[in-house]
This record gives sequence, C-alpha cells and structure tokens, in this order.
Amino acid sequence: MEKKPVTCPPAPKVLFTDEALEKEVRRKASKPEGELTLADIKKVRSVDLTRGGAEIESLDPCAFPLLTSLHHLYVGKGNITDLSPLKGLKSIEGLRISMNPVADVTPLAGMLAMDRLDLGRTQVRDLTPLKKMTKMTELMLDDTPVEDLAPLASLASLERLSIKRTRVSDLSPLKGLRKLKFLYVGGSPVESAGGLARPGLKISSED
Repeated sequence: MEKKPVTCPPAPKVLFTDEALEKEVRRKASKPEGELTLADIKKVRSVDLTRGGAEIESLDPCAFPLLTSLHHLYVGKGNITDLSPLKGLKSIEGLRISMNPVADVTPLAGMLAMDRLDLGRTQVRDLTPLKKMTKMTELMLDDTPVEDLAPLASLASLERLSIKRTRVSDLSPLKGLRKLKFLYVGGSPVESAGGLARPGLKISSED
C-alpha cells in the first residue's frame, strides 16, 4: 500500500503522526495533556519506543526532526525502511534500530557523536555512512547482509563489534583498531582471525 504524503506544519507548531511517539514524548516532557510546544519537544533527550510492544510502521516525519536535543533513541521491531526523519539529529549518541527492514543508513552519516549503534537484524549492507563516527565504541551488525568492513577502519574508538551471522569473511580492516576488546564472529564465514590476535582482544566464534 502506497503511503500518503504528510504535510508538516511550519515551526513552532508540532504535529505527531505516531501516537506511540507522542505518548513517549509527553512522558519525557512531563506534559500528559495540553498542547505540546517546540520548547517542550526540545527538552526530550531520550525516546524509547520499545515500551508499548506495538510494531512501528515508520518514523514520524513531522515530529522526529524537531527532537534536536535527542541523545538516545530505541526503536523496537517494526517495518521501518526510511531513516530520513532522523537526518538532522546530530546529538544522538545511542541508537537502536534493530529488527527492522531498513537497508540505507545514509541519514545517520552526520551523527558524529554516536557511541552505541545497533543495526542487528536489518537489511543494512553498506557501512560507508558510518566511517566518520570516530567516537563510536559499540556496533551491532548481527544477522545483516554486511560483507565489507572496510568503512569501519577509521573507527578508532571501537571497543565492541558483533558481526554474528553476517557475510563477512575478511577481518583485515579491523587491524588498526587498537581499542577493540570484544569481537563476535560466530556464524560468519570468517577465514582467519589470526592477524588480529593480540593481548586485550577477545575474539568469540560462538554462534
């Protein structure tokens, strides 16, 4: 079914197309009733959309761009394919978008404050948009069609990486990541981890 285009009102008016998001924003802004203002929205630093258990079809195109103070966003299992409503959220440090059929993470490219990112059980294949996230310490890519880890070579702060049940066979792009402490490769066609072996790095092949 083709989605109808949504016309968002000009700021400072706030329109929600997602009831679950509005409920969560109201909870975080301590404003259960009445009109939500732009000032209310800008107080919200974290949003957890896993609380209700309902699957989310898409990211609210009108409300998310206004959440410019957002530092953490947790999205549960759903049918999200388009991350563009998040494009301008430069302050995000923690993002979980796992268990959604999203394939393109280009809208995340400007999130240079990113610390923890969970893309597990998505259709993400190209990691190029992540290559400037040099503050990232944890990245989850389990159960994705990822093959090439080359874009991760610049992530000097990375401490924990999980690529279980991916298509990765070559770990050589990770050789320069001296802060890497935990690497999970179970179920992936990794040819050899010998070049990475060093004190302080635990490589687990358990599926």
